[in-house]
Amino acid sequence: GIAMAQLVDRGGTADVLELTEGRILKAFRRRAHTIDIVTEWNDHDAITRAQFRAEASAYERLQGHSSLEIYVPRYFGRVDPVEVLQLPASDEIYVRGCGIILERIPGSEQKLAHLDNSVEEKVSIVMEELRDTLDIDQVWDASCFVPGTRAPFTVIDFAFWNAEEYEMLLAERGRLTNIARAKLESENAG
Repeated sequence: GIAMAQLVDRGGTADVLELTEGRILKAFRRRAHTIDIVTEWNDHDAITRAQFRAEASAYERLQGHSSLEIYVPRYFGRVDPVEVLQLPASDEIYVRGCGIILERIPGSEQKLAHLDNSVEEKVSIVMEELRDTLDIDQVWDASCFVPGTRAPFTVIDFAFWNAEEYEMLLAERGRLTNIARAKLESENAG
């Protein structure tokens, strides 16, 4: 079954696992958002869920922009990685409901800063369009495959959401206030 999905890449927030039919699962890992030992995961998972929502909703909002959408992997929707990977319900590697199915891009990616100048100029124009169209603050941490699958290059990780405000509060207090938690749950929900 899919339980044997192969790990293709491990990023800062998620694992990328190979599925069938040229698709990958980007599964957001359960991780600490502070340097302290975590005994209560609710607030940490809530931050991860907001980061997941930021990326999933960026892909979803891009669907109506065919001229830009060709520069990112094809998007096949949100899934629960625990279910897709057929992991036991008690599994705590991934945050429930925080998975995205994307087109598998062959080759290896490079950070934008490491691209050849000729390619980097073209990529920068697309990154600025992504930033402005999707109203995303931080597109520049993205990586790029050259060549891409539907365009001369394909960009990934273009929708990072900065959770610093919540991470600092969590580090300071050990937990989020009810007000902060409510605000966090509404982040990237649109």
